[in-house]
Amino acid sequence: LGDLHEATAMMEGIVRDVPEADNFKTLAILLFKQDLHEASIRNFERCVQARPDHADCYCGMGNSLIKIGRDSEALAAYDEAVKVNPNEPGYLNNVGNLLVRHHRFNTTAQKYAIEVLSRAIALDGTYADGYFNLGEALSAVSLHSDAVDKIRAAMALDPSRIDYRCTLNLDLRKLCDWAEFDQYSRDLDAMWRNGVPPEMARTSKAVSTRKPGEAKSRVRDKEPSLCPNPLDALSYPLSLPSILNIASAHGEVSRRFVAQSAGAGALGALGGAQLGPTGRIRVGYVSIELRDRPVGKDMVHALSTLPRERVEIKCFSLNPSPREGVQGGDTLMWHRKMVDACDGNFFDVSGVSYSAAAARINEERPNILINLDGWTSAPLINEIFILQASPIQLNFKGFAGTLGIPEVHGLVSDRVVT
Repeated sequence: LGDLHEATAMMEGIVRDVPEADNFKTLAILLFKQDLHEASIRNFERCVQARPDHADCYCGMGNSLIKIGRDSEALAAYDEAVKVNPNEPGYLNNVGNLLVRHHRFNTTAQKYAIEVLSRAIALDGTYADGYFNLGEALSAVSLHSDAVDKIRAAMALDPSRIDYRCTLNLDLRKLCDWAEFDQYSRDLDAMWRNGVPPEMARTSKAVSTRKPGEAKSRVRDKEPSLCPNPLDALSYPLSLPSILNIASAHGEVSRRFVAQSAGAGALGALGGAQLGPTGRIRVGYVSIELRDRPVGKDMVHALSTLPRERVEIKCFSLNPSPREGVQGGDTLMWHRKMVDACDGNFFDVSGVSYSAAAARINEERPNILINLDGWTSAPLINEIFILQASPIQLNFKGFAGTLGIPEVHGLVSDRVVT
């Protein structure tokens, strides 16, 4: 890191004397490697201002924006890189990878991901990541047989990537193909029993991304992929140490993301809440399922049992509220029931960043905040709880033991569940 600091200071001097695009790019890369992403973005922006056709700077800008959770801006930057050089498979893969990771439940986005990733592997048939990401996009639109073919192609090109095998087994199960399940379950348990597998703990990996016609491959940093996720881990016959290690590893990824995107000082910065003038305990519930979903329907009845003279209820939805004329009558009916069950204290925090969601929750001053989802498809719910919008934070209902973060202090349970 000392060398990086010295190199950064040197490049800052060079940029002052020679404000050229490639110098801005070099400085931005040095800042990126130190997790100084806001400063990195500014210098990538200076790069493309100096040279608007600098595709690498659009690409680097997208990488930095991803690191701090600005996904829409990252996608726009990646698209600009593709416009400048539509024949670079790495740029196409960046677009597809972002769509696969951050818009998995958007069918239109996944169809576009399939299009750009297919172009990537057509340009470079040895591009393992391109095949793998294409497989994930195909899986997202339930084309599991095609997904298996692409993931197996990725595995043949890069046998060292154990996350490829993990994803393959998820798709095989969706096809009711259990031929590899028992052996993979044993291998998975052996990998995770003593902590993060070494193959997944490495922070970077050389991955070739060639421009067509280039004699020598370039390399780029590759973030480790932790697999399976804590929810999928519950579907394998794993030992408790393995399940705990998987949850803790994913929790640590969330904590690093918060530190990088909001600064280390953000951890625990929101503070607690005192009882209100009525003396009632304010209890907040956070979920993506506070609507016509199993958890939501159950909570409508569960909330009705709470003594209102002692408890004030706050509900925070990570799913957009349904709209008249768009969603069906049953969805709208359950939404109204949920709002009533929350005594009208129903807040839609789905359209904002995780930090803004945490701040909005904190404005309501909950004494206790309850995560109803566990580690599921809920967007950045771990990150919301890492910011500690409430002095006491608990897990209830959703997939106990999957969060893996110390900022959730306990579990609402019974002797059967625990």
